[in-house]
Amino acid sequence: MRPVEVLSLRDAAAEELAKRIYLCNLKEGDELKQQELAEQLGVSRIPLREALVQLEADGLVKTLQNKHKVVVGIDANRIRNRISLLESTEKFFAQQIKPISVFDFAGKSRRIPVLNVHDKLAQLLDDPVISKLHRTQRKLVSFFISEDLGIRKNLEKIDKEIESEMAMGNREGVEEKISEYYQKAQELILKKLKL
Repeated sequence: MRPVEVLSLRDAAAEELAKRIYLCNLKEGDELKQQELAEQLGVSRIPLREALVQLEADGLVKTLQNKHKVVVGIDANRIRNRISLLESTEKFFAQQIKPISVFDFAGKSRRIPVLNVHDKLAQLLDDPVISKLHRTQRKLVSFFISEDLGIRKNLEKIDKEIESEMAMGNREGVEEKISEYYQKAQELILKKLKL
């Protein structure tokens, strides 16, 4: 059983608005009226404003010159671009894999489980800026994995294969499986959105 995750009002509002954008319920150019959204989401304007700032940082919302916020939207081209960026970033991370099958902790060599193979890849580089970029872009794929059991099952199998290649220290195998993972993710997400 997973522990219960408690979200702040800001995070809950950001998550709900991102969901509406990802599912194309909010479309490119739609103006985000704070009072109206606050009422719909059952939050005050302060956490909503903070949520909109987060969504802007995630590239889903932009501020116009008149200070109004509008949806950037999600389309087939943006999905392809983000997934391509993720694939390239994770292949870059894979270059940091040591060609051994064990990790060394306090002088003891042992295998460790990889709970989220994509986060583990990001940790290999030990660069907080690139890791943050990676986490931000992973939100798109993570959203669809959490929302769709079919997508999750398809990608979990490839995740296990990536993890296995990582455990063997096989950089080329990891890169090959990363490509397979993101090609499949792109195909499934575009199919779900009918794009």
